[in-house]
Amino acid sequence: MKPPRQGPPGWVVALVAVAVVCLVAAVGGATWLVISDERDTTADPGRTPAASSTPPATTAPATTAPPTTAPPTTAPPAKPGQGSRLTTDDFGWEDWDFQLGESKASARLVGERNLASCAPVDRRGRIAKLGCAYALQWTYRSLGDKLWLTQVVLAFDSDAAATRAAKELRSKPDLLAPPPGSQPKSPYDGWSLSSDATGKLVVVSFGFPSAKVPEKEARRVLGLFNVDHASALLFMDL
Repeated sequence: MKPPRQGPPGWVVALVAVAVVCLVAAVGGATWLVISDERDTTADPGRTPAASSTPPATTAPATTAPPTTAPPTTAPPAKPGQGSRLTTDDFGWEDWDFQLGESKASARLVGERNLASCAPVDRRGRIAKLGCAYALQWTYRSLGDKLWLTQVVLAFDSDAAATRAAKELRSKPDLLAPPPGSQPKSPYDGWSLSSDATGKLVVVSFGFPSAKVPEKEARRVLGLFNVDHASALLFMDL
């Protein structure tokens, strides 16, 4: 039986005035990567990913503002047992409903998975070499199902390994590939956004908007989605 899901912590309301300024001004200290109709290029144990139809885009990433410690609206995960692996149940994340001041965004959760390794998102095997032990995946739909969002948490062997990986991902974001099932079958263009390390964890978000969604709006929602979930990890006692 899954443990009961937890809602946003009560102190969020008290800090809302400060948080809205920080969250809107800084999109997670992250790195953007454009993904053009990219298909899964790595094997997920027990599953067969779709074949790639076009190569990954090579456009240069643009770096956003540095990370903040603004309180998240997403509930922070509970502390795992000593030496145990985190699971999606530890996080208690369900539908995402973000509202802070005039900034609003939402998405519905359509699936979650515990990945046995980082292989499904590790395009070249580099992430595993940096110490990535396993990954967790949540898949969402937003903007009337016209924006596909996938949240991936990469778990590393140590804080130092996670910090090294986050730094390398900022300069080489194409090391990551969207996990199986995170992209629509139609040729959507999209982006990935990776956060700074929080303890042994690095949060990566993938977004794929349809042609009907303005690029500015898709980037806004993806940015809030990434920074809100990454900020939740700041309040987890690792």
